Amino acid sequence: MIRREKIILYIISFIILIISYDLISNTFFDNSTQPIQKKEQQSIADKRKIIAKETEPISLSINSWGKDIFYNRSYKYKSWFNLTGITRFEDVNKAIINGNILHEKDKIKGFTIKRIANNYVILKKNKHTVTLKIKE
Repeated sequence: MIRREKIILYIISFIILIISYDLISNTFFDNSTQPIQKKEQQSIADKRKIIAKETEPISLSINSWGKDIFYNRSYKYKSWFNLTGITRFEDVNKAIINGNILHEKDKIKGFTIKRIANNYVILKKNKHTVTLKIKE
C-alpha cells in the first residue's frame, strides 16, 4: 500500500477506537452523574430530617416542666446583664450595667429599668422581671 493510504487507515481506525471506547464507557460505566445525584439526595434527606425535627410538637412531659410550670423563668435573662455598680448623683440613683451608666426608664437589651435602689436594680420586659443585685 501507499504510505498515504496507511496513514488514512490509521487515522480512521483511531477515530473508530475512540468512538467505541466512548460508547462502551457510557454504556457500562455511566457513574459520572451518580455520585452528584447521591449527594443531592442525601442533602435533601438531611434537610427533610431537620424540618421534621423542627415541626415535631414540643414535648410537654412533666419532666420537661421542671418542678413548677408557673415558676418565673426570667432567671435566664440574668446572664445578659452585669451590674457593676450603683451610684447616687444629684439625688438620683444611676446603675452601671454592662459598662453603661443608666437611669430609671432607660432601656437595655429590650428591658426597661423600673427601679434603681441602693443595692439592686429591677428590669422589666413584658411579663418578665429581672432583679440584679450588687455583688459584695
